[in-house]
Amino acid sequence: MTQVGVAVQECSVNGPEEVLRAVRGRSTPVVLRGAVCDWPMVEAGLKGSAATLEYLRQHAAAVQVTASVGLDGQEGRIFYTPDLGQLNFSSVRTTLAEFLSRLESQNVDANAAALYLGSAILEQVLPEVALANSLLMDDARKTVRIWIGNRTTVAAHYDTLDNLAAVVAGRRRFTLFPPDQLPNLYVGPLDFTPAGQAVSLVDLERPDFEHFPRFAEALAQAQSAELSPGDVIYIPSMWWHHVQGVDPLNVLVNHWWRD
Repeated sequence: MTQVGVAVQECSVNGPEEVLRAVRGRSTPVVLRGAVCDWPMVEAGLKGSAATLEYLRQHAAAVQVTASVGLDGQEGRIFYTPDLGQLNFSSVRTTLAEFLSRLESQNVDANAAALYLGSAILEQVLPEVALANSLLMDDARKTVRIWIGNRTTVAAHYDTLDNLAAVVAGRRRFTLFPPDQLPNLYVGPLDFTPAGQAVSLVDLERPDFEHFPRFAEALAQAQSAELSPGDVIYIPSMWWHHVQGVDPLNVLVNHWWRD
């Protein structure tokens, strides 16, 4: 793995009700270990892929979702084709149950093409369990989304809202860059993006410093963390973040919010 600057700072909280208080007013990232271990979805995630898939399947609503299906040989990277002319994945309409079945069939293949369900509204796709698997955030205006996939990698991008992301199943590796590193991230096409936000063109696993020399400075200023089920990471507004699903099945619930 590419060496980055420092580890994300960590702090402890006594349960989900303290998460918002722990991050409110912060301008830098922080990891809250074990903050949501009592969520039912996390309890399933700690038991493994089979229990996670069964939990999701039991509670899945019969609604349409949009999933991304990658090309073979891309190592799960959600990105562009080499000439930047097209995306290296296709979007398909399906149901959550159908997507989970497809994911289960490829769960044992370490080299499987990317399967990725991103930014699905939790209360729409899993309405019966949404409240028990999301943070109570007082008066903060929030939107809660779920992200499900195999070993996928999402290039560094930013969000305009503050983000509290809770790992539910599998491990996820986060690499974060401060907003002032934008000139060193070599951001790609602004009018043609994988998922709405412009992304860094640098492959974090194999950075090409000949073509992207200033990326070395971005790495020196970066912060990284690997999260397990039950862990939460706070990503402040405008911080760039590269996210990698480490295990064959990865599930995350995130909360975009602002006061």
